[in-house]
Amino acid sequence: MSESDNSDNFGGKSVDSEENDNNNLSNNTKKDENEIKDESQKKNENDKANIKKEQQNSLTDERKIINLNNGNSISSLQINRKKDVILIEIDEEKTSRNKYTVYQLIELKNNSNFNMNDIDSKNQNNEKSILCYRRYSDFDKFYNVLKLRYPHCIFPRLSLKGFKFNEDKIFLENRRKELQYFINRLYFHEEISKSEEFKHFINSVFDPQYYDNLPKKYSYPECEKVNNDKGYFSLGMNKIKGFFGNAKVHNQSESEREILKREDEFKNKVTKYNDLLKEIKILYESAEETKKEYKIISNNFLYVKGDNNKDLENDEDNCKNIFNELIDLNQNISKIYEDNTKIYLMDIMDQLNYCILDVEGINRAIERFNNFIKEYEKVNNTKNANKYVSIEKSKIEKDKDEFERILLNDLKKYDKENQQIYELIIQKLIFYIHKINEEELKAFNNTSFN
Repeated sequence: MSESDNSDNFGGKSVDSEENDNNNLSNNTKKDENEIKDESQKKNENDKANIKKEQQNSLTDERKIINLNNGNSISSLQINRKKDVILIEIDEEKTSRNKYTVYQLIELKNNSNFNMNDIDSKNQNNEKSILCYRRYSDFDKFYNVLKLRYPHCIFPRLSLKGFKFNEDKIFLENRRKELQYFINRLYFHEEISKSEEFKHFINSVFDPQYYDNLPKKYSYPECEKVNNDKGYFSLGMNKIKGFFGNAKVHNQSESEREILKREDEFKNKVTKYNDLLKEIKILYESAEETKKEYKIISNNFLYVKGDNNKDLENDEDNCKNIFNELIDLNQNISKIYEDNTKIYLMDIMDQLNYCILDVEGINRAIERFNNFIKEYEKVNNTKNANKYVSIEKSKIEKDKDEFERILLNDLKKYDKENQQIYELIIQKLIFYIHKINEEELKAFNNTSFN
């Protein structure tokens, strides 16, 4: 071995091997740096993804936050344990062929997560079956029959007629929602849902004349002729004599007193709900205006930033960045108002409108009860000893017990659900205001020029 060879292999390593080791060490160091950089980048991406996920959850799953102490929310409030639900949609094809709107009634089966206040066919993966097609006049006829045949039951007021607005898409969509709410309230009503009238209405074969000859639920003829020892007498004349002779006010039952003492309460609720609805509509219009203003500002900035503005192109990078942030800021705030208004305020207005329909339905039921009490007093004050009047008095006593029992049961149920939804509406309204403020403040804080 030569002297040069010995010097190269001094210490058991050649010069080449030392250079290789140094290269490997350098590569490993670079590799570690790249791995650290990649990990840091992945962490930042994950953080951004988590923040985005949290923001989405805060917008789409806000009902988890807006809960009462009892754990209920608007989406979880179950009106009944039934899993099926009736969906109403406008049949565009049939509507285009006619001069009136045609509604399609669809039954959704096995709807375990059903919420009557928020039914959307696009989000339903359940089994569907078309029940029938109806126009608004069919609903109106059915509603009037319910008032005669089931005066003792509470059901929502039917949405009002509006012939002039039949081509207004917003009007038609609001009516569709109200009809859907109306039919499902009946569908979940213990007595009405089992009735022949309801079954006939949702049957595919519908005869409007079916309802024309149905008798009134509580009917007490005014002038039936009855036979006694002196011949035929007019029951109507006897009623008049008895009524004006020594008419007596009946002793009110506990159920009757409870129903009537709450009459003013529910009338005041309608006023209160309508006033709140007006305020929310003003808030909605204000949010829409704010959204438009920020959009206009964003568009103006984009126009100034355009290729024609050479002064901006030659400006410092810092100025460009601030300008870009101003554009992003205004677009983000516009989006904040758009998203939150759509998620919160529109839903709140729908829910509050359902509350109004329910309370007006309660008021109409109490009004029917008052009319029944007038008939009850007339029959009880009639002076006639014949068998017919005895039968009538016996019948109306049973009818009164039935009317009070079912109406009071419905009233308590409706009032409880109505109060729950109203409290949740207030919670949601407060949450909306806080949400807007927080999101807007966050958008400003994320700018570098703040």
